[in-house]
Amino acid sequence: MTRSDLQPSRPFISSEHSIFHENWWLSAATDDQCDKIEIRNNGTIVSDFSFYRKTHFGMKYIISPPYTRTLGPRFFLPASKAFRRSQKIRNIVSELIEALPKYDHLKISLDPSDEAAFAFSISGLQIRNAFTFRVCKNTPPCVVLEQCDQKTRNLIRSAEQKLDIVQSTDIEDFIQMSLIDQPHSKNSHDFPRMTKIFEACLLRNQTCVLSAYAEKNQRVSSCVLIWDDKNL
Repeated sequence: MTRSDLQPSRPFISSEHSIFHENWWLSAATDDQCDKIEIRNNGTIVSDFSFYRKTHFGMKYIISPPYTRTLGPRFFLPASKAFRRSQKIRNIVSELIEALPKYDHLKISLDPSDEAAFAFSISGLQIRNAFTFRVCKNTPPCVVLEQCDQKTRNLIRSAEQKLDIVQSTDIEDFIQMSLIDQPHSKNSHDFPRMTKIFEACLLRNQTCVLSAYAEKNQRVSSCVLIWDDKNL
């Protein structure tokens, strides 16, 4: 086995929105059961919002589709001053909320850069923060490593001496590892759904599986990576 650098080809068109807004992603994640609301101004779409509905114990839920990390409204607005844009977004979000079907529970996860959080909050929804790390895509891995604390760097460098990292396009590498970590009785993954999403990403060269191997070709860890033109 040889160590492999991640070098994805990128035939897709740059977008200000994430992979999770793509119609093909939503189709794979929901079997074409994703709903969409469009807001128009003089016949022109100025915003849309995709969401997923499910019923559980008689309760109606509006949530993000499976394996869809973040999904908020998209805005298609002409350039304007910051105050004017913010005002338009507040008005649009108010319309979006009014247009939603009746529900008992609404939960969506907005991207860290989403512009709609304030608009949702003043429309009466509760906003809670979740935290994540983001590294600029132009930052070399060696720089990221040097910015880690000493203990973390030591762990990474020690593992580098013991493990080989292999890149593949076989989702079974991850599934098998996941079932070793947690057997079917405890595993919460929807593997058929995950596989369908993975295959849709693979058609567009926007995914891979990274696995770590120890001595005697023993796989000890796997992860699935997906990316668009901004984030991995």
